[in-house]
Amino acid sequence: MKIYDSEFLEMDIDADKKLSIATWKPFSENLTSELYKNEMVNFANLMVKYSLELNLVDTQKFLFIITTDVQDWIVKNVFPLLDKVRKTAFVVSEDIFAQISVNQAMDDAPDITSAYFDSLEDAKKWILS
Repeated sequence: MKIYDSEFLEMDIDADKKLSIATWKPFSENLTSELYKNEMVNFANLMVKYSLELNLVDTQKFLFIITTDVQDWIVKNVFPLLDKVRKTAFVVSEDIFAQISVNQAMDDAPDITSAYFDSLEDAKKWILS
Protein backbone atom coordinates (compact mmCIF):
# COMPACT_ATOMS: atom_id res chain seq x y z
CA MET A 1 0.00 0.00 0.00
CA LYS A 2 1.44 3.37 -1.01
CA ILE A 3 1.50 5.79 1.93
CA TYR A 4 3.74 8.57 0.63
CA ASP A 5 4.70 10.01 -2.74
CA SER A 6 6.68 13.19 -3.35
CA GLU A 7 8.84 14.32 -6.23
CA PHE A 8 11.85 12.80 -4.43
CA LEU A 9 10.64 9.74 -2.53
CA GLU A 10 7.82 7.24 -2.50
CA MET A 11 6.99 4.87 0.31
CA ASP A 12 4.97 1.66 0.29
CA ILE A 13 4.27 -0.64 3.20
CA ASP A 14 3.32 -4.23 3.88
CA ALA A 15 1.62 -3.78 7.25
CA ASP A 16 1.39 -7.54 7.92
CA LYS A 17 5.16 -7.87 7.64
CA LYS A 18 5.81 -4.49 9.33
CA LEU A 19 7.84 -3.61 6.23
CA SER A 20 8.40 -0.28 4.51
CA ILE A 21 9.79 0.03 1.00
CA ALA A 22 11.16 3.51 0.34
CA THR A 23 12.23 4.33 -3.20
CA TRP A 24 14.26 7.42 -4.00
CA LYS A 25 13.53 9.01 -7.37
CA PRO A 26 16.02 10.49 -9.90
CA PHE A 27 14.76 13.98 -9.06
CA SER A 28 16.61 13.54 -5.74
CA GLU A 29 19.57 15.24 -7.42
CA ASN A 30 17.58 18.47 -6.94
CA LEU A 31 17.27 18.05 -3.18
CA THR A 32 18.64 20.70 -0.86
CA SER A 33 19.68 19.92 2.72
CA GLU A 34 16.40 21.36 4.01
CA LEU A 35 14.28 19.40 1.54
CA TYR A 36 16.16 16.22 2.38
CA LYS A 37 15.61 16.79 6.10
CA ASN A 38 11.91 17.30 5.42
CA GLU A 39 11.76 14.01 3.49
CA MET A 40 13.53 12.22 6.33
CA VAL A 41 11.12 13.62 8.94
CA ASN A 42 8.14 12.55 6.82
CA PHE A 43 9.70 9.10 6.40
CA ALA A 44 10.41 8.68 10.12
CA ASN A 45 6.94 9.87 11.14
CA LEU A 46 5.35 7.31 8.82
CA MET A 47 7.58 4.55 10.19
CA VAL A 48 6.29 5.44 13.66
CA LYS A 49 2.65 5.88 12.60
CA TYR A 50 2.51 2.41 11.03
CA SER A 51 4.75 0.71 13.68
CA LEU A 52 7.16 -0.55 11.02
CA GLU A 53 10.18 -2.63 12.03
CA LEU A 54 11.74 -3.55 8.67
CA ASN A 55 12.94 -1.01 6.15
CA LEU A 56 13.99 -1.58 2.55
CA VAL A 57 15.44 1.53 0.91
CA ASP A 58 15.97 1.56 -2.84
CA THR A 59 18.70 4.15 -3.39
CA GLN A 60 19.51 3.15 -6.97
CA LYS A 61 18.32 6.57 -8.21
CA PHE A 62 19.37 8.51 -5.09
CA LEU A 63 21.66 11.30 -6.28
CA PHE A 64 21.89 13.60 -3.25
CA ILE A 65 25.14 13.78 -1.27
CA ILE A 66 24.40 13.77 2.47
CA THR A 67 26.85 16.21 4.07
CA THR A 68 28.35 15.54 7.50
CA ASP A 69 26.19 18.33 8.96
CA VAL A 70 23.06 16.60 7.65
CA GLN A 71 24.36 13.22 8.83
CA ASP A 72 24.73 14.71 12.34
CA TRP A 73 21.21 16.13 12.10
CA ILE A 74 19.86 12.66 11.16
CA VAL A 75 21.54 11.13 14.21
CA LYS A 76 19.93 13.72 16.51
CA ASN A 77 16.52 14.10 14.88
CA VAL A 78 15.62 11.00 12.87
CA PHE A 79 17.29 7.96 14.44
CA PRO A 80 15.58 8.53 17.83
CA LEU A 81 12.22 8.17 16.06
CA LEU A 82 13.27 4.87 14.51
CA ASP A 83 13.79 2.97 17.75
CA LYS A 84 11.41 0.17 16.63
CA VAL A 85 13.29 -0.47 13.37
CA ARG A 86 15.30 -3.70 13.58
CA LYS A 87 16.68 -4.11 10.05
CA THR A 88 17.33 -1.91 7.03
CA ALA A 89 18.30 -3.19 3.59
CA PHE A 90 19.67 -0.79 0.99
CA VAL A 91 19.76 -1.31 -2.75
CA VAL A 92 22.88 0.68 -3.57
CA SER A 93 22.95 3.94 -5.50
CA GLU A 94 24.31 4.20 -9.02
CA ASP A 95 26.17 7.30 -7.78
CA ILE A 96 29.18 6.18 -5.72
CA PHE A 97 29.43 9.49 -3.83
CA ALA A 98 25.76 9.43 -2.87
CA GLN A 99 26.18 5.81 -1.74
CA ILE A 100 29.19 6.62 0.41
CA SER A 101 27.20 9.38 2.11
CA VAL A 102 24.35 6.92 2.81
CA ASN A 103 26.82 4.43 4.30
CA GLN A 104 28.34 7.14 6.51
CA ALA A 105 24.92 8.24 7.74
CA MET A 106 24.01 4.64 8.67
CA ASP A 107 27.29 4.10 10.51
CA ASP A 108 25.76 6.00 13.44
CA ALA A 109 22.40 4.20 13.45
CA PRO A 110 21.93 2.72 16.90
CA ASP A 111 20.65 -0.87 17.10
CA ILE A 112 19.67 -1.11 13.42
CA THR A 113 21.17 -4.01 11.51
CA SER A 114 21.79 -2.86 7.96
CA ALA A 115 23.04 -4.47 4.78
CA TYR A 116 23.68 -3.32 1.21
CA PHE A 117 22.65 -5.10 -1.98
CA ASP A 118 22.98 -4.69 -5.74
CA SER A 119 19.45 -5.92 -6.44
CA LEU A 120 15.99 -5.33 -5.02
CA GLU A 121 15.35 -9.09 -5.05
CA ASP A 122 18.38 -9.83 -2.83
CA ALA A 123 17.47 -6.97 -0.48
CA LYS A 124 13.90 -8.32 -0.12
CA LYS A 125 15.15 -11.84 0.63
CA TRP A 126 17.46 -10.57 3.36
CA ILE A 127 15.03 -8.14 4.99
CA LEU A 128 12.35 -10.84 5.29
CA SER A 129 14.70 -13.54 6.59
